[in-house]
Amino acid sequence: MRQQARRWHRDNPAFMEEALQSMDRCQDAAERDLARRWHTEALDIGFWTKKDVVQYPLACLHAGGSLITVPSFCQYLDQFTEADKDIMQKLLDTAPLHYWTYLKNKTAEGRWTP
Repeated sequence: MRQQARRWHRDNPAFMEEALQSMDRCQDAAERDLARRWHTEALDIGFWTKKDVVQYPLACLHAGGSLITVPSFCQYLDQFTEADKDIMQKLLDTAPLHYWTYLKNKTAEGRWTP
């Protein structure tokens, strides 16, 4: 089921784009290109639910870079298995405000900068 969901998302990136556009994101070509790249990255990481596949690119757009380059995000992902879903929602619900405030620093040049 998860592999079929990933295949569907790969074949239908417009779903993610339309969801982001409904949140007033991806209004220009440059942001759409970035969202597509992070959409592919979300699928490569192993995300498969609609919510995760939309929220990962949204979080990357917010951060101005790939979340997979952030060590604390990688450590967060380590606690989940292939069976888990809505992983990004759990992060949104549990990450403290300062995590999101300094996320741009964490993704800058793919390394942590305090």
